[in-house]
Amino acid sequence: MGAQLLFVIPGTIGGMDHLCRMAPGTTAEMMRITGRVQGVGYRAATLRIASGLGLVGRIRNLPDGSVEVVVEGTTEAVEQLAQWCARGPVLARVERVERRTLPPTGLTDLRIER
Repeated sequence: MGAQLLFVIPGTIGGMDHLCRMAPGTTAEMMRITGRVQGVGYRAATLRIASGLGLVGRIRNLPDGSVEVVVEGTTEAVEQLAQWCARGPVLARVERVERRTLPPTGLTDLRIER
């Protein structure tokens, strides 16, 4: 079954987001966050933080109760998001953040998927 789109924030920042993805220091990463991370606003809060950092990608709940975050952007922005993901929003209780580097694929927006 395909992902159902819940919310999208366009990835274009001043029409230059394609240049940001191509710039040196651009990276892509998948994070899997476990703990009490569903039903506590984790995805929406992650979307706000990632958007503020200029990242693009997708955020979704997984059937096992974890949240998966796949993002592309500057190495610094991805690292800042990973640090935030380890804390999460106030109602979350993060137990672990698993991280895996991925090859950038040229994502163009930031979205929550169901």
